[in-house]
Amino acid sequence: MEMKILDFVMCFIEQGICFLFFNALCEKRFKSRILFIIAITVSAVLLFLCSGISVAIRPVFSFLQVIIISSILYKDSLWVKSAYLIMVLYIFSIIDIIMGNFAMIAFDEQFLNTFYLPLFYRICYYVLIKIVNALTIYLIYKGWRKIKNDVSIKFWLLYNAVMFVFLLITTVFIVIYSYSQVENTSLLFLIISISFFAMSMVVIYFFTEICYGFQRDKKLYILETGYSALQEKMALQNRNSEKFKKVQHDMKKHLLNAASLVEKGKFDTAAALLKDAGDNIDKSDPLINIESGSDIVDAIIASKSAVCVILSI
Repeated sequence: MEMKILDFVMCFIEQGICFLFFNALCEKRFKSRILFIIAITVSAVLLFLCSGISVAIRPVFSFLQVIIISSILYKDSLWVKSAYLIMVLYIFSIIDIIMGNFAMIAFDEQFLNTFYLPLFYRICYYVLIKIVNALTIYLIYKGWRKIKNDVSIKFWLLYNAVMFVFLLITTVFIVIYSYSQVENTSLLFLIISISFFAMSMVVIYFFTEICYGFQRDKKLYILETGYSALQEKMALQNRNSEKFKKVQHDMKKHLLNAASLVEKGKFDTAAALLKDAGDNIDKSDPLINIESGSDIVDAIIASKSAVCVILSI
């Protein structure tokens, strides 16, 4: 009974780490903390109930039940959540392998037997594994938090594939070596597993840097486009200012001439002159009043319309 309670608590902690990672990086549908705790509990219960299934099938079941629950809680695309989940499952698996090899050396047991130690040793062993899991996931979170989830789908598909290969290799490793009877191989397996873990962390780091680099380039392009549009808009304002000065000068001249014609009693000629001045004012507004919702687009449309009108005058 004590072992079952411990197993459930460990399942709860593991799912808590997983959903906290999702909660920190994904866009939430609900703000309720109670719903979040319920999701962790349900996921932990399902994982605990299937704790007796094959090691090879358990990651598949864990993936399916977590992806369904996360689809209810978070808005992000399936590829984003899938990439995060496969990565978390891989981290759990590789840490289990590393710590299992440590335990094999410390307790002189076979790989699978290290998960069934006496209660006290098992508690210490599980707590240590979960601490390492939490620290590793936190380090990965620090790298991913600077990246938005709107990265191109091809990058998410690639990352899914890479993480799937890592998870598959660790699962096969556990299946092959869990009942290994070969002696004096614990140190070799430990070195291999740590090396593989280090390589995977480098791959994750490079992937986050690549995505961050693309996002940086995208922001730089938007800033450069906005700066070019601003320069064009300023040039347009300068052209308009010069044109309006000319119109102002012409209007003043027309008014003086009209006033002189009125004093001489030439009312028809003065009216025609004023009408001609009004027509020139109508032609002097080169702007098209369009609100597209983007200042950059508005500036481009305004500048191009001004050029067209000026050329037509």
